[in-house]
Amino acid sequence: TMLVEFSCASGKASEVDMFLTQSVLNLLVLRKVGIARRVFESYVVAHPEISKEKAPFLLPLLNFLWMLLAAVEQKLTEAFLVLREKYAVSLERDASYDEYLDRIGHLLLDLPPPNTGLGFG
Repeated sequence: TMLVEFSCASGKASEVDMFLTQSVLNLLVLRKVGIARRVFESYVVAHPEISKEKAPFLLPLLNFLWMLLAAVEQKLTEAFLVLREKYAVSLERDASYDEYLDRIGHLLLDLPPPNTGLGFG
């Protein structure tokens, strides 16, 4: 896939999972859950550093995405919240992940909108 080619050509070996995470989270914010699932599945099979069809994966973010997609597809709000907590250290690798996940929780799982800190009074 084009994402695999881009990751291999432009990324570091330590960023293999981050290319996929960014793409999947972007698609989920756009409410493209089915496409996010297909991107995830094709990437983990096609990427030479992963080449695996099913979890568990060696990279924690891949396991997170695998479970996140299931939680979103099945509308499992509690699982979504637990995943964020359990994978907090891995999610700290990119500061934008929290913002994406706040929006995903709101848009797809009916969680309250994130507090932007812009409230009055």
